[in-house]
Amino acid sequence: MCNRPIFRAQSRLDRLFVLLENGGSGLTRGAAAQQLGEVVRLHPQELSSLLGRVHGLLTSKSWDVRIAAGLAVEAIVSNVPMWDPAPAPSTVLREDPARSNPPRLPLQAFSVRRVLERGAFLVAADERLFTAQHDADTGAEPGHDLARQHRLVNQRLGLDVAEAVGVDVRGIVSADDLTPLPQHQDSGLAKDSVLSIVKKEMKSAQLVLSSRELNRARRKAKLMARFKSVDVSECIGEDEPECKRLCVEDTAGGSDDEDRMVVDEGSTPLPDGGCDWPLEAFCNTLAADLFSMSWETRHGTATALRHIIRVQGRGGGKALYHTQQQMAESHQAWLEDMAVRLVCVLALDRFGDFVSDQVVAPVRETCAQTLGSILHLMSEEGVHGVLGLLEEMLCWRGWETRHGGLLGLKYLLAGSWMRWMM
Repeated sequence: MCNRPIFRAQSRLDRLFVLLENGGSGLTRGAAAQQLGEVVRLHPQELSSLLGRVHGLLTSKSWDVRIAAGLAVEAIVSNVPMWDPAPAPSTVLREDPARSNPPRLPLQAFSVRRVLERGAFLVAADERLFTAQHDADTGAEPGHDLARQHRLVNQRLGLDVAEAVGVDVRGIVSADDLTPLPQHQDSGLAKDSVLSIVKKEMKSAQLVLSSRELNRARRKAKLMARFKSVDVSECIGEDEPECKRLCVEDTAGGSDDEDRMVVDEGSTPLPDGGCDWPLEAFCNTLAADLFSMSWETRHGTATALRHIIRVQGRGGGKALYHTQQQMAESHQAWLEDMAVRLVCVLALDRFGDFVSDQVVAPVRETCAQTLGSILHLMSEEGVHGVLGLLEEMLCWRGWETRHGGLLGLKYLLAGSWMRWMM
């Protein structure tokens, strides 16, 4: 008899996620998102499992689903108590001084020019998807069936509809366009991934991970593999102290573990009893997803970060074991690290569409809005550092980079006006 109410509660939770993904209108999806926030308010121990399930919707191909997932993240974090821990005594950190300084990338050690010169562009989708689908179905070697690839490209570009009404589209995408160019390994023109560029920038700042932090990264890699996101071993600044490993007790005996997602070590910490910001691990996952080759993933991730920083951004980087000075420094370091990642996306994102005589760039627009929320919390010195990066982007030869710098500057000025009004 005690399991029956739990079964009904889990069924209602499943229905909320069904409505969030397949709701008939925006109002229906918005109502489902608000109900998920109420679940966290009544059951705060389910924070990590709910965020894990919403994370999958943030990478959806549907625009409406990603927007609804962002609203769900906003509703969830709005019902999490504001993280404002009391400063620890200065004697606490003498036992482990490295514990209070997690590796992050400061603005002073970052060069947007090196990223633009060596970083690979973030386009609409991974080009390997055009051949991977056919290879998985037929088992053929990559690049052999050009006719099949030609049809697949036409479908993704929407040219199959024009061909159906009699428009000749053979000259738009030819067989030569699908033939891979020879690779010149000695040309020195190979582009590195954004994560590898950021990692090199961190090494140049002489910020080295300790053995304990590397073990943390390996454990987090297992979690991110379940989320199908970027490998966390490529990412920086994703360390957690030892006291963050919590033993999650089963508060609902007989409940189904599959419906609760993953509440395990390495997942998002619970809001009560953790040493770090409760949203730290989830934000680290989103920070890695910012560099995905899929524009839908980048857009959904930036949308979620925008809501999190606007509602709970004042707690980012803070921990119970920090003194007052270290807490302020760690908070600003977390903001700078996140700002650097967003600037990388603004500089390298190449996804855009045209409506009349205007360009529509949802990824760059959303990242700029998120950057504006961060700048609203940053110190004056940090704001000037980001301004210098944006000014450098405005002088770059690629118009997409200049457009990203202009968007960042627009929301920087909007945030400065809000700070002046306050």
